[in-house]
Parts: sequence; C-alpha cells; structure tokens
Amino acid sequence: MTHPPESRRPHSRTAPAGTAVVPRSTRAPAPGWFHVASDASGWCVLLPESMGAEAIDEATATVLAAAESDPSRQHADADLLLHSLHVDADAARPRETERPPRPQVPLSHVALFLTDRCDLRCIYCYERERLPDHRTDMTTETAELAVDWLFAQSGAEREVGISFFGGEPLLNLDALQAAARRAEALARQTGKSLRLGMTTNGTHLDDRALDLVVGHGIETVVSLDGSREVHDRQRPRADGRGSYDEVAANAHRLLEVHPDTVCRATVMPGGDAMAVKQALTEIGFSRVLVSVASLPPGDLDGDAADEWGAALALDDLESEARAVEDAVTHRDTEALRQRRGSSRFLALLDQYATASKRHTHCGAGRGLAAVTTSGDVYPCQRFVYEPAYRMGTLTSGRPDRSVFHPCLQAADAACRTCHARYTCAGGCPHDNLVVTGSLNRAVPQRCAAARRENELAALVRSRLSAADLEFLFDGGFIRRRPCPLDLF
Repeated sequence: MTHPPESRRPHSRTAPAGTAVVPRSTRAPAPGWFHVASDASGWCVLLPESMGAEAIDEATATVLAAAESDPSRQHADADLLLHSLHVDADAARPRETERPPRPQVPLSHVALFLTDRCDLRCIYCYERERLPDHRTDMTTETAELAVDWLFAQSGAEREVGISFFGGEPLLNLDALQAAARRAEALARQTGKSLRLGMTTNGTHLDDRALDLVVGHGIETVVSLDGSREVHDRQRPRADGRGSYDEVAANAHRLLEVHPDTVCRATVMPGGDAMAVKQALTEIGFSRVLVSVASLPPGDLDGDAADEWGAALALDDLESEARAVEDAVTHRDTEALRQRRGSSRFLALLDQYATASKRHTHCGAGRGLAAVTTSGDVYPCQRFVYEPAYRMGTLTSGRPDRSVFHPCLQAADAACRTCHARYTCAGGCPHDNLVVTGSLNRAVPQRCAAARRENELAALVRSRLSAADLEFLFDGGFIRRRPCPLDLF
C-alpha cells in the first residue's frame, strides 16, 4: 500500500516498550468498550461510543489486545493505557442500559411497486415465492394517491423521495409518468425537494423509457451481474434465454445520457466480485455496487455457512479499503468520485470523520415504506406481501411502525457490545427475519464482514492526516462535522 509521506502521517501513539508481538486475531470481539484492529500497514484502537480511531504502535497494540481478550483486566490495564493516550475511558464504555425506542420519524421515502410482473426469473429473487398468482399493475390513480399519501406523511421533512420498483417498473410507464408528474407538482407547491429513483433490470429501456428517465431526472440503478456467462446464468428470461445482450446494449444507451448511472450486481456463493466489477467497468459503468444475494431461509451451519461466508468476499473488502486510501493519498478525485454513492468505505469514513452513529441499519418502517400495486403499505420493498408486516393501506390512516423503531444495538446483546454496532447497526431486518426468525437478531454470516469492514474503515481513518481530511471535505466526499453553534 502507498502511504502518505512521513510528514503527513499521523503519529502512532506508544505504550511501554518491551512487549511481545500479538498476531492479527480472528476471534470474535470481546465484550468491552474498545477494540484493537490491524492490517498489513499497522494497528489502531477503535472506540465505538465516540466513533474514534487512533493509530497505535505494535507495543501498544499488544497491551490493549491482551486486555481486550481478558475482560477482567480491562479496568486495570486498558483504562490506564487509554488514559495515557488521552482517551476518555468513561465516555468510551458502552452504555449499561438499553436505549429507549427512538421516536417515530415522518415517512419521507416510498418505494412504489408499479407492477408485479417481471420478464426475468433471477435465481436469487426474494419476491418470487410470495408474489400473488395473479400479477397486476398499479393504476395511474393509485400511483397519484400514493404520492399524495407520501407528501401528507412527510410532515415537516424538507426532502421526499420516490423509488420505482417492481417486478420490472418499466413495464408500467403510464403509472411511472403519472407518479413523477404528481410528485413534481406537489414539490413545487410545498417547497420540498424531490428525488426520484428507479431500479430496473434494463430489458425495457426503450425510447419512451429513456425520455422519462431524462425528463424527470430519475436516478436509475441497472441490475447487471457481470459477464455474459454469469449474468445469463443468474438472470435468465422466463423462457430460459439469456438477457445479457439486450441489457448491455440498453445500458450503453443509458450511459450516453447518464454517465454516472449506478450498476448493481449480485454475487452468489463462489462468485468473484472483482471479476464482476471488471466486466461491468468494461461495459462503461464507472459506479458499480456489488452485493451478496439474500441468504436462504433458516439458520445456516457447516458447509453452507462457510459457502455464504466466502461469498461475502473479505479479500474484496481489503482491496477496496486499500483503493480508497490510495485515492486519498494520491488526491485521485476521479477514483473517489466514481465510488461516491457506491462505496461503503466512503460512508464509513464519513461516520468516523463526523463522529456520527448509525442507530438503525436502514429506513425500513421508519422513514421508508413500500406501496403495492393495490395500495397496501409495507415497511419496505423487502417485506412486500409478507402478511404479518402489512401496515395498512393508502386510505387507512397513519401506519403503525412501532415494531421497527427499537434499536438493534439495544435489542440484541451481541450487537450491544460489537465494535461495529454503530456502522452495521444490526444488518437488514428482513435478512434477519428470514435467517434467524427475528427482526432483532443479526445474521451471523453477515457479522464477520461487517466487523472487518468496520476495522478497515477505522484503520484508514486513523492514518489520515488533517490535510487528507480537508481534501475529502473540500471534494464533498465526506461531510464536515457541523459546529454546534450553527445548529441554533
């Protein structure tokens, strides 16, 4: 890895000399209030409660790692050592009591299911088993009613967002157009800012669809899984034919008018995330988001758990962390721009730079809801057609979202003491439900990746100089921490 010149690198803090080297550990994080992380370039101590990350030397890492692995020594050894590093140990300790449920925030984002129909049969589709036998389209009247409902629910929120979903949303352009026009009119009337988005399989990006995307400024995500071989295997048509050639051709057309279009690829166990990224870059995408397919129902163990764990591609996390650090070091604005909105590491660096805690993994049932073709309301697109999680209809009043408001860091003991508790925040609640049977119990196969991702982000942050941070601030890649006086 390329490092900043010595004059720019932060000083690694030091413990008493003469201690032995501790190799990189693969153990689960011990209950406590700090965590020692390491990579090929050094060590840091990570402080979740203050979102701090301090570069330390090998000897200090040895002492702290020993204290971390033995909770009985934490108050004696670690408190004293962290005090010598000017760390407030009392502020760093995890909270002893559960947080009260967070108050309900206004709904400000809705996923509209414009249709239940889809012309592909993706092998990992989480909707396929629970979609109704008779698949319908949303009417233009329901689409407009859903927009009215969103603006009414949003209260004093200054920004609202609508994501067009399905099925394949471009199979119902009339409802898409009606919703977009209605939202733009209400945004003008209310003075709210509006964001429109869409996830599409790319098979129906015809002239009319492109005109709507451009005319309404719809931020579009194209689902494409890499090379022709991989994509056609994972995303075949209903009759078994491949879809790659048509999607790739349509993607080229979209990229001509929207060069920053994001491509979302899904990796199955045994997949090669780096090869997928390379194939999509060759098509012309500069912004690629790779995610792992949803886990199958039921707890995984043995070989199955290992296979899904391998799909999380921990080596890819290491590569991405190095790429982000190198881009900052070399002031590679273009490399960082391409990662904006698609790199978790930039988002995590933002958290560490601004000491921002993430108390919930996503907006499901909080600021986000999903509306089906018939006008039923669910917590998010993942829960659609799950009968137990139907929250009402567009005409039944304010939905009850209380089940989604407790923080997982309070509800789950393992999350409460995990060093990644404020960056992971417990994982996708739907994945949790499907695999563990509970919204509030994290999927173990996801935890290893979440912890390592957090460690790598903290390590990168600990090595960034003030000049590095200023470069990220000035480029808009991370936010500046607001001055308290500016909040009044």
